[in-house]
Amino acid sequence: MDKWQINAAKKMTDFLQDVFKVEKVEVYGSVLDWELLDVFSDVDMNVFLQKDVEFNSQEFINVASEKFGILGYQVHKHEGRDLFRLCFENGWRFDISFFYQKVKECPMAESFECSVDSLVKDFWFCASMVLTKLGRGDYLIASHLALGLCQQIIVLQMIVRDYKKGTHIHRFGDKENVPVFDGLFSATCEGDAKSKILNMLFVAAEQMDKAAMELSERYTCKTHKLKAIQVIGE
Repeated sequence: MDKWQINAAKKMTDFLQDVFKVEKVEVYGSVLDWELLDVFSDVDMNVFLQKDVEFNSQEFINVASEKFGILGYQVHKHEGRDLFRLCFENGWRFDISFFYQKVKECPMAESFECSVDSLVKDFWFCASMVLTKLGRGDYLIASHLALGLCQQIIVLQMIVRDYKKGTHIHRFGDKENVPVFDGLFSATCEGDAKSKILNMLFVAAEQMDKAAMELSERYTCKTHKLKAIQVIGE
């Protein structure tokens, strides 16, 4: 996995040029500095599309997932530019900015399914970032992110409750069980800080798999893929 970025950048560049009408692809950041590059570095890319191309962000996610297999991702939209932060199932991580003049997005109300899918995809990207921060010894940010994953599972529970009850206004709750708490409090918390963070990460991952599987028959579990990435980074 060491210095995997050089090969990954080439494969992604070839893929983008095959699938899209690309004017130019730029690779920048630590990939260009051999001294800074380590196994935890991502690949930073700028993709400039030809002027007549209508860009659709979901189309890119679909074809990239089919080609490489996406563990999780985030999309940050700006005027004339979309930034994709992706972690693939093999552990490759990319920050790819698409620059375009035309956008082909279909405006639609945020459905329950879209809200769940967006949260789940963000969860798994953030989970991969916990491993990156642990690998670089940043236990503070790793802890922050791992705790955030537990919160995301609770947010998912709230989204489901809103959907089932048809409202986001709840004066009283139902004294709901919070499964992620059960996992955290029942798990062994011995060991150093890294062990405790990893324990929290994988408890959260397993809870997300369980919750997501109950919501979608098409969902496939990802905890084992996250553990495989951990092994590669060690």
